[in-house]
Amino acid sequence: MRAYELYLLVHVGGAAVWVGSAFLMVVLLTRAVHAGDVQRTSALAGDSEWLGVRLFLPANLVVLVSAILLVEEGGFGWSRLWVVLGIAGFAASLVLGMAVFAPGWKRVAGLVRTEGADAPAVREWTRRLLLFSRADVGLLLGVVVVMVAKPTADDTGALALTAAIPLAVGAVALVLFRAESEPEDRPGTPEAV
Repeated sequence: MRAYELYLLVHVGGAAVWVGSAFLMVVLLTRAVHAGDVQRTSALAGDSEWLGVRLFLPANLVVLVSAILLVEEGGFGWSRLWVVLGIAGFAASLVLGMAVFAPGWKRVAGLVRTEGADAPAVREWTRRLLLFSRADVGLLLGVVVVMVAKPTADDTGALALTAAIPLAVGAVALVLFRAESEPEDRPGTPEAV
């Protein structure tokens, strides 16, 4: 196995762990929220906080380091469109993780300890974080398309798909976010009148 193949294996493995785990957490949290299971939702929120440092951050670093090694070993250069898009997607997801998820899930865990799993603040923070988590998964899936297709500026189909996936997932995330709102938040419901 050549160095490039080893770096590629590590890169794909790290990305599979990162994207797959994020997707699974979104699915599990969505199920718990839609079932109205506050205990399960708060447990999953705690798992999300725990996984952030122990799984997501290390997977991020593995993907980043192996990407740098791949670009250098493969002689691709840093100006190719797919490399730039991959870095931009990585950076956006990393910023979301550091600025939104890490403090957000920590806050939810603290609220569960102080106010209880069924506290309105816990539900609202979980809903918001789930919205961002869904958007992040859409972004990561778009990055996967970029890494597989390696589009140039002329690859309108691949670029359109790359843009369409995060937009479609974002639209679904917004619809679900609205559907998950508390009844008193929805205009026209008896609780809101």
